[in-house]
Amino acid sequence: MTVAKFRLDFVDDGSTLIVEADDFDDDGDEISLYVYVPPGGDPVDPSTRKEVVAAFSRSSLAGPPQAVE
Repeated sequence: MTVAKFRLDFVDDGSTLIVEADDFDDDGDEISLYVYVPPGGDPVDPSTRKEVVAAFSRSSLAGPPQAVE
């Protein structure tokens, strides 16, 4: 199973970052991108964990992460 890629656009310098992650959470203050452990794990299975691979202040981003191919 391949991990998805998300594009993040930053407001301070207009830069863009591509992050490989299964999904992201937005708590209103911070956006965290994560992968499932074990890889390809079922997100509703209680034995599957989320491992954060990147986290950013929501105010530093121009919008939510955008899925890319």
